This record gives sequence, structure tokens and C-alpha cells, in this order.
Amino acid sequence: MHYRQYFVLLLYGFITLSLSTNAIFAYQDTSDVPPKPLDKQTKPKADESDAKDDKKRPTKPTVRKTPTRAELLARTRMLTDSRMPNMWGDFFDGTPYPLTLNDPAALSNDWQNESNSSSEPLRGLRLPRTGGLALRRIKLAENSSPLPMDRWIANYNLFDSVDSIGDVTRFTFGAEKTFDDGLKSFEARISFAHTLSNNQIFRVPVNGPPFVTQNLDDEFGNLVLTYKQIIRPLDDGIVTAGIGVGLPTANDQFLFNQDAADPILLMKVHNDAVHLMPFIAFMRQPNENLMIQGFAQVDFATTRNPVLIRTFAQPGQLTNAAKIEDVPLLFLDLGLAYKWIENREGLINAVTPLLELHYSLGMRDRDQLQFPPTVPQVFNFEASGRISVLNLTAGASLQIGDSIFVRPAVSIPLSNGAGAGYDYEFGVHINILR
Repeated sequence: MHYRQYFVLLLYGFITLSLSTNAIFAYQDTSDVPPKPLDKQTKPKADESDAKDDKKRPTKPTVRKTPTRAELLARTRMLTDSRMPNMWGDFFDGTPYPLTLNDPAALSNDWQNESNSSSEPLRGLRLPRTGGLALRRIKLAENSSPLPMDRWIANYNLFDSVDSIGDVTRFTFGAEKTFDDGLKSFEARISFAHTLSNNQIFRVPVNGPPFVTQNLDDEFGNLVLTYKQIIRPLDDGIVTAGIGVGLPTANDQFLFNQDAADPILLMKVHNDAVHLMPFIAFMRQPNENLMIQGFAQVDFATTRNPVLIRTFAQPGQLTNAAKIEDVPLLFLDLGLAYKWIENREGLINAVTPLLELHYSLGMRDRDQLQFPPTVPQVFNFEASGRISVLNLTAGASLQIGDSIFVRPAVSIPLSNGAGAGYDYEFGVHINILR
């Protein structure tokens, strides 16, 4: 990441924290209740010096700089008792790399046949991203809340007609545990998906251009760990901050040539990048029925993913060809929920509709490639446009008993830019409070 991206992240964090701690969330100290005035019989006569002192020291509202622990606990209990739903969230990342082979003649014979033995670039190849389609990068706001909770997590998401690939289904399981009297929490979640396989085939037809197959398979995703802490109370809510860490537990990406007698590994993209995801969030409850919450998060890779490729330079083995640096992302999420039905008898005891807007922005146009100085640039990524996606999510939270919350919802892209790679999303999120 260049210094400009670091500067943008630092500036964004500084502005957000400044607004949240001073202007927006400052509140008047009302903890000291003034004593009742004395009656006429017992009220002492004030002397002139007291009157002068009163004139010299006009009373001003006090703005408290540091909230007390009691205030944090009071707001936390208030929101916990309200049983407001989590943010449903929405993000899909992982459309295939638009790959171009710059000079096929520099590749080994395992890549070629009579139809592609020239040195003309091969364009339009689509290589699945390492880490798995819909698995590699997960938004922390998905089925999450600014409020620390004790719960089990289960998510089902269906992405319809993904980028001419077909439907992609994802399952996420996890748990969140609070500590420090509910002011902090730690969460772990892992995803599985029926999506593009991490093992793809480079087909070389006798007549026609080469292409990369788009085989589907069940894939294991990256493990995401999240720390969350309430940092400030509001008159009617809380402000939370934390950080998530995405660990590269998903498989590497492999590209084979199975037109040969035995499968030959042509290309390997390692899944080595660790992602850091700092965030700040808020939750407010202006009245008993209405709830507003929002998240602001960035996601950036701390390391690059190495790419190995088979070339003429080292016949029979893979050569270090490049390293891929993922695009840093900015997520902005805002959600509204309104308690519609409460204390209902039967299977469903409460119904809370929800409506959310989600904006995802790539902080540069595409993933960056870093080539070794002594290795020819045998491949490249075509420009696919900067990720800029605005989605609308509508659904409801259904309370079953005291501890089970089932939340069906539908999300649709409101923009057609890069990153809006599906027609619509349907999902069901389940939270079991502990």
C-alpha cells in the first residue's frame, strides 16, 4: 500500500473519531441533581459577598471528557434489553481476475498447442481469485451489531446469477463471547461456499482460443477474528470500535492443463495475505420502537500473495512470477429497524422490519502486481474498474422464544459498477443468544 492510501486511512479515522468524541456525541453532565430549595423559615440570608461571587461565576453546562464505567454499563444494559436486531449487511467479493498472458511464447510448451503457439497476447482469461469466490473477504457488519453479545451465529446467503458463473451459496458459522461486564467481546467465524473451485483447468482446444474453465466446488474460506469494545455512551446509545483479522485458511488457487496425458500444474496463486479490518460503529435508540445503527470499516492486506507460473526459463518447475496486492476497501453501512409486533403469543413472538443501505468502495482501480526485476512480465490483469457498489437490503427479524432470532432478507444492487456481480441476494441469518 502506498503512502497515499495510509494517509487517507489515517485522515478518515481522525475525522471520524474527532466528530464522534467531541461534536456529535458530547453530552451535558446531568448526574448532579441540585438540592431542593429551603423554605422561607429555614433559608439563611445570603450576604453580599455570596451575591458577588454568584455574579462572577455564571453557571455553564459541563461537557464530560471521559465517560464513567457506570454510564457505559447503563447504556449497554438498555440496548441489550431492547433486543434490537443486528445489521444484516451485504457484500460480495471475488469475481475472477481478468487475466491476460502477455507473451505466450515465453511460457512452457505445457501452455501451448498449434492454436496458441504465437506470441500474440491471450486476453479474456478468467482466473478465480485466491481464497475463494464469496469467501476471501467478509464484511464485519454482516450479521453483526455495535453491541457486544453472547451468541451463536449461522448465516445462509444465496447470490443469484453471479457474473455469468451461476448461483453461489455461502454458509457462515461462528460465535461471539463478551467479557468485562459486557463492554467487550471476541468473535470468530468461518465460511464455506459452493462456489468457483480453487482447482481450475486451462483448456487448449485444437480449433479455438484457450480458456479457463469455471468449475464449481465446495470450498473452505478464511477465518475471521474480531475484537469489539464500547468506547463511549450516547444519550440513547453507544459508540463501538474494534478490529477484525482475516487469516488465510482458504486453499491456494491452482491452474492445471489436463489436455496433457497427466495433469500439469501451470500456475499457482498462494493465499498468504493477512487482512486487517479496523472499524467504528454506533447504535442509537431514539424511542422504544426505533433503532439506528451504522458501521464504517476499512479492509486492507498486510502482505501480498505470491504467483508461481511455468515458463521456459525453468522447464519442469514453477517460477516466481509476481505478487498480488489486494485492493483496500472502504465499507459504509447504515441500518434502520422498527419494532412492529411485540409480545405476541405463538411460535413467533416479535417482528421487527429492517431497512439498510451498504456502500463498498475500492481505494484504487484494481489489484496491484509486483514483478521481480529479472523475471519477464508474462501476464497481467486487465482494468476492470474501481469497485463502487451501493446495495439496498430489506428484511425482518423474527423472535422465537427468548433467545432465537431468525432474519430473512433480500438485497439488490442499486448500481451497475464494478463489484456488482450478481442480480440479487437472498439470505437467512440466525442468532442464538447465550
